[in-house]
Formats: sequence, structure tokens, C-alpha cells
Amino acid sequence: LVISDVYNITADLSLPSDYDSLLVSSNVTEIGYKSFFGHRNIEQVNIGDSVKRIGDQSFSYCSNLQVIHVGK
Repeated sequence: LVISDVYNITADLSLPSDYDSLLVSSNVTEIGYKSFFGHRNIEQVNIGDSVKRIGDQSFSYCSNLQVIHVGK
């Protein structure tokens, strides 16, 4: 599963308006180019071992992002 262009969310993925933490599940292998671009609510991201590639600017302009955990 590849996450891409969440900035223009489709019916396949919806984020609650008050989220502040993002958990990338174990079936995700890639976070695509600009996937979460400009999501100012995100403060923390947890990325599992299954993610092998994180695209350019995936978290650009996430101005409240403070912590990114990668792996175990």
C-alpha cells in the first residue's frame, strides 16, 4: 500500500479534523511525494518498519510536527 497526495484526500483515506498524531500501519510500504504536505495538525508521526521509501516533501509545511519515530 502506498500513501500519496493526502493533501487532496479521497474516499479511500480520511483523517479526522482534530487529529494530531499519525500512525503509518504495517501494510504501508511507501509514503509518496507531498503525501501530508501542509497538514498543520500533525504533531507526531510513527512510521513502521514496512515503509521502505518516503517521498520528497512528504511532511513539508507540517508546521506543528515535532517528532517522527521510524522503525521499532
